[in-house]
Amino acid sequence: MKRGGKWFAVSRRVFFGLLLFVGALSFFAAKWYIDVYGQTGFDSVLFSLFSGVGDVQSGLITAFLKEALFPAAVATVLVGGVFWFASDRRIVLRLGKKVRVPIFPMHRAVSGLLSAAFCGRVRYFTHHGVDRVYDVDTAKAEGYIPEDYWVLRGMEDEYLYAYAKDKIAGMAADGQPFAFTMLTADTPHVGGYHCDLCGSEYAEDYENVYACASRQLAALLGWIQAQDFYENTTVVITGDHPSMDGEYMRRNFFSEGDYLRHVYNGFVNAAVQPADGAEKSRDFLSFDMFPTVLASIGCEIEGDRLGLGTNLFSGAPTLYEKYGYAYLDAELSKSSTDYDRRFLWGLDGE
Repeated sequence: MKRGGKWFAVSRRVFFGLLLFVGALSFFAAKWYIDVYGQTGFDSVLFSLFSGVGDVQSGLITAFLKEALFPAAVATVLVGGVFWFASDRRIVLRLGKKVRVPIFPMHRAVSGLLSAAFCGRVRYFTHHGVDRVYDVDTAKAEGYIPEDYWVLRGMEDEYLYAYAKDKIAGMAADGQPFAFTMLTADTPHVGGYHCDLCGSEYAEDYENVYACASRQLAALLGWIQAQDFYENTTVVITGDHPSMDGEYMRRNFFSEGDYLRHVYNGFVNAAVQPADGAEKSRDFLSFDMFPTVLASIGCEIEGDRLGLGTNLFSGAPTLYEKYGYAYLDAELSKSSTDYDRRFLWGLDGE
């Protein structure tokens, strides 16, 4: 049986006005976003604008309204005048069957100790053999934070570290090799998050947040080093992107225009030492961390390469060092249907 739909008419002026406004808003929002955050993932701006954190978020929303929404509205009015005297013909659209789309509460997708569902993380982890994923929801279920607790993106690092220590201790008690990965959340977004443990020794509060984050990380490292399992355990400290506070970086580092930002990468108690000349000044990318982390826990890798990555403890050149960034970027930007089906959508064997 053929499903029917409803007909309705929309003024062409309204139609083009809406299209123009959306286009202008997209342009100014993208420009504002890149100015503030640099070339980081779009999820970052969602975190910062909609996580509901006091002064930092209110300031960002004000800046967004002033630098994106207002210019878009002005552009719509000015350019829209061109269409104002056009004939007011009507565009007829046909609607098919209605589809209900569930709107999930923001805290289910965006949280401090991130929800496992966010950005497909649970699929990524389970596809790579991770047997258990902890997140803000499990922390609530296990009593680490109250059910109605909400700070920053769910819960701040102070609670994350306590949660992590308990899980690490539990895995170590089994007497079997284990791996534990955790993601901190107090420092990434603009201005950072000033928790109850932060001091005020620096003029810029962002620096106070980073100092606090460093103390908390040092405390975790000290705790790990005091455990029986530390002797044959490697700790890897890294970041998924540089600071998103572009304004702070411009005030303090970009004055001469030649400061190249990097993420921090550190290996504590690695099972292997870097080859001569391989310990610094390497050109590498994120996928080089795959064989490097495995080498750091004592794995022997034939040819010192896995996938697209190179073991940085070895003297072997990375693909970046061998081919250059431009060539790699061009090649890796190409689409792969097989990769999408197998790894993004989990359609193995279909």
